[in-house]
Amino acid sequence: AYLPQNPSFAESATVLDAATLNTVATLSVGQGPHEVAISTDGRWAVVTNYGVQGTAGNTLSVIDLAAETPSVVRTIDLGQYQRPHGAAFVKSGTKLLVTSETAQRLLLVDFISGRIDTAMATNGRGSHMVTVQRDGRRAWTSNIADGTVSEFDVDSRTTKRTFAVAPNVEGISATPGGVQVW
Repeated sequence: AYLPQNPSFAESATVLDAATLNTVATLSVGQGPHEVAISTDGRWAVVTNYGVQGTAGNTLSVIDLAAETPSVVRTIDLGQYQRPHGAAFVKSGTKLLVTSETAQRLLLVDFISGRIDTAMATNGRGSHMVTVQRDGRRAWTSNIADGTVSEFDVDSRTTKRTFAVAPNVEGISATPGGVQVW
């Protein structure tokens, strides 16, 4: 994973106007921001704060996109679950799935309270990105170091299967119905 050398350089997220590509706001977030998840209604953005070399991150910055000027309105602390990376909203935006690379877990976070609901084992090292089927009932993580993909039943909060795919797998996507995972 990319580990910024200079922490002050890597502590911001920029909100752009999609139509014009003009900068709406540049906001301070945690160290080493990596990925962004946008809620299905477009109201919220969550930035995963991965950390920098020598300092593992374990927070999520929540941005209110509906405010007149977007701003970071709170930080979700993931405690022992470090190096958050991939994220996706599920359950009509009330829950958030987030990978923890170092803990080898897929976290189901209650977006409203900011508490971790469940930490599901990925059975793979370097659990990097997450993808979900359209209804949010199943999810998959790419596990870099093991070259695997793990499948989860989000409703039952369980790890279902792990598949060998390719060395150093990072990116991942699923068809809307979850018939294929790429």
